[in-house]
Amino acid sequence: MFLHRRSVIVLLLCLQMVSSFNSGEESAKNKSDSNSTFTQHTRHLKKTKTRTLKLMENPKANLVALSDKGRFLKSYDIVTCDGYILNIFRTTSETDEAKHKEFPVVLVPGLYQSSDGFVRQNTEHSLAFILQDLGYDVWLANVRGNKYGRRHLYLESETDERTQFFDFSYDEIGFYDIAVIVDYVLNDTRKEKVHYISHSLGGTAFLILNSIKPEFNNKFETAHLMAPIGYQNYFPNEKFTKDVDNFKEIYEDLIKSGKAEIFPPVKDDNKNFSVDDCLGDKKYQNICEELKIDELMGLEKNNNSKDKTRGGSIKLLAHLAQNIKYKTFNRWDYGEEGNMNHYQIKQAPIYNLSDITAPTMIVYASNDEFVSPKDIENMAKDMAKASTREVKRKDFKHQDFLLASDVMETVYNDIIEDLRNTARLHSESEKELRKEHPNDDDDYVDDPTTIKADSDGKTIKEPKNNMKLFIPPSVWMQILIWLPRLMIPIVLILCLVIFFCCLKKFNVNFNVGMRGDKKSVIKREEEREKNDA
Repeated sequence: MFLHRRSVIVLLLCLQMVSSFNSGEESAKNKSDSNSTFTQHTRHLKKTKTRTLKLMENPKANLVALSDKGRFLKSYDIVTCDGYILNIFRTTSETDEAKHKEFPVVLVPGLYQSSDGFVRQNTEHSLAFILQDLGYDVWLANVRGNKYGRRHLYLESETDERTQFFDFSYDEIGFYDIAVIVDYVLNDTRKEKVHYISHSLGGTAFLILNSIKPEFNNKFETAHLMAPIGYQNYFPNEKFTKDVDNFKEIYEDLIKSGKAEIFPPVKDDNKNFSVDDCLGDKKYQNICEELKIDELMGLEKNNNSKDKTRGGSIKLLAHLAQNIKYKTFNRWDYGEEGNMNHYQIKQAPIYNLSDITAPTMIVYASNDEFVSPKDIENMAKDMAKASTREVKRKDFKHQDFLLASDVMETVYNDIIEDLRNTARLHSESEKELRKEHPNDDDDYVDDPTTIKADSDGKTIKEPKNNMKLFIPPSVWMQILIWLPRLMIPIVLILCLVIFFCCLKKFNVNFNVGMRGDKKSVIKREEEREKNDA
């Protein structure tokens, strides 16, 4: 298979991201341990090999029908650089052949949520459907740990390996998941930038990615963050604040007992969840109450159907508790010794929001139980191109950004209007460029044409092929896994080839030598006969 040089760049970027994410001596040790674990779990590749190749298939063959007539989702499987398989979706219709001129829109769910939150609402209140009807190319993101992110190249999420599978915090979601989703959307749509709209943890992931990898700022045309969890100097939830001091011990005890996930899957489809079952066992009921899971996930105490419950890593809550306890917004804290090994400093690094230069609007509510208006204002001040907008309704809460009946009027209309203004400005600047450079190639046409002469000398027009070959990291990962296992057979084959080549050459030389000796013997006999005569 011919591999485009962009594929090599993708692999190098993944390797660079991994190396920049984990640095220091402990990182080298962890990578060594990871490699051994990597080899240990290659047996699971038989189960996942079909998943990792889905990117190479026609996405139209994988349509998901929605309850609304004519509404469909295209399903895509993408793989992060550290092996998580994420299922993301793209809004479409049964006969959707329209070419989108505007930048694509990526919708990212919040803490313990999934993309279902953007399509569960009726059409009149669904931001995804409204943007689709306005002509935008809408993508629905999912991150590791939720119902669409429970697969991995070599780890299982529902076995004894679950503690390894769910060993991730904000860092990995922002650094790996959002990065690969944005890159995949840009490669698929052949656009330069995306619009980013998020809720809760989705906004946190945006802040993390663009502060650790500032070059990603150039890939966002706009960002609209609804109630992002960031600075925690004024965290408003007093009940949760009281428990953060004990959260480290709770988290460590849960990991030791094999409990690493909030709301693990249940086989009984008809069963209704209770908030007290958040860890999959009634004996942890008191912990579920302390974690305030019902408030975090917008759940009722009882009668929560399976499709309404989501899940993820408990480590996300532990990371939030760390930030609340120390009143900061920093990476995962391993302790002084662990921080020295991972970050080469004693304190966990703080996310530097001054490195975020993408145009960003932060929407917040004054009555939000997890986001303080003061923290939002401070974040906006530290960012280069950030503005804030407060929801007018004073009793608006954290989950109302997706669930409120008036969310269209209170939040979404402002976001849509801002997208329209951005599109208008982009269109005007495009026209100005065309006026200034009328003889330049039209880079703004979706399918520019190339002109060439046919056999009769007449000119014909053909569509220009702008498709870029995108080899996903998953393919490279399989190559890296299988290449060492194939080295021994390859070396043996090469040795046999060399051996037979040498043997053939030896035989030829030997025969030539023998023929040479026979000729000399015959010549000596002829000379002897001549002398005797």
